[in-house]
Amino acid sequence: MNKDWVQHWIKLFDRKGEELIALYSPEFYFIDINMQIEIQNDLEALKNFHAIFDNSNPEEKYDYFDVFDYAGDERRGCFQWTWKSKHASDFLGLPAVGKETETRGMTLMEWNEDGKITREESICDLLRIFRQLGIVSQ
Repeated sequence: MNKDWVQHWIKLFDRKGEELIALYSPEFYFIDINMQIEIQNDLEALKNFHAIFDNSNPEEKYDYFDVFDYAGDERRGCFQWTWKSKHASDFLGLPAVGKETETRGMTLMEWNEDGKITREESICDLLRIFRQLGIVSQ
């Protein structure tokens, strides 16, 4: 795959759950390291996870992602992204309502011979978010 492909994938988080899930193999492994969420071979659970990034009411909350770097080939890639968010509720149990944050993260992804995602592992800079929320001092 390439940067254009993963940019397309990341934009599908926003209200395009069926199209997003169609990019995954029925046999896959997903982990969001920061949120400690692991999903294996459960496309509906994965769709529900990605639904938290719905931007249907951007006055209340939004999550915007953008890929800015990619390294890899057709079967395995690693890419960096930015995440801008306005929080409608607490974030990981911390007060965040109405606050805006921006951070960056990285995802490792693997694809099978049919081009379907079989592995996705993501992590982001939570310390940066905590500082923006005033939880941790600069």
